[in-house]
Amino acid sequence: MTQAPTQNPPQKHRLRLWILTCLLLAGFCVLIRKAVILQIQEAAIYQEMGERKTNDTKKMQAPRGRMYAQTGFSTSSELELLADSEILYTVHVYPRLFRDQFPSDATLSTWATALKKSNGAEIKRVLQSGRSFSVLAKGLSKEEKEAFQQMISGYKGFDIVPFFKRRYPHKELAGPVLGWVNVDDVGTEGLEYYY
Repeated sequence: MTQAPTQNPPQKHRLRLWILTCLLLAGFCVLIRKAVILQIQEAAIYQEMGERKTNDTKKMQAPRGRMYAQTGFSTSSELELLADSEILYTVHVYPRLFRDQFPSDATLSTWATALKKSNGAEIKRVLQSGRSFSVLAKGLSKEEKEAFQQMISGYKGFDIVPFFKRRYPHKELAGPVLGWVNVDDVGTEGLEYYY
């Protein structure tokens, strides 16, 4: 004669279901605890890590050398400048970072004057565009850059990038021999290409 099971089948399934539910709840609690730690307790750490990644150091290209011509045949003759590089600056802006700290119209007008824009509405349109990146101004001199940097202190979302622009004081006078550089300051012809 066979013995009857000590537990009937529905009770066995209830026990298994109860154990599985407890395990799932325990796993869910672990996930919630980890989310609280990441989002609340360690938020400042991860915020700083994110800012460090966005405020990255950039390599800057070295300027090209100056080119001179000797004006006479004697050793005491003067040298005349034929080509030189000047440093200029481009202002990049990250409009999405201005959601929490939007400047006033008076501030925008001051910025527009410093960046040689017609009015603050043009800058306001760029900042409200929602783009992740935009070029706000190109070709600022060192003095203009420093003045603008003082104006934007306290605001995040700006990046001022230096670049070199090649100058030829005599324009095309010695162009076939000197050559030219492209927009990336790389020689394309003549001595500029060779060196």
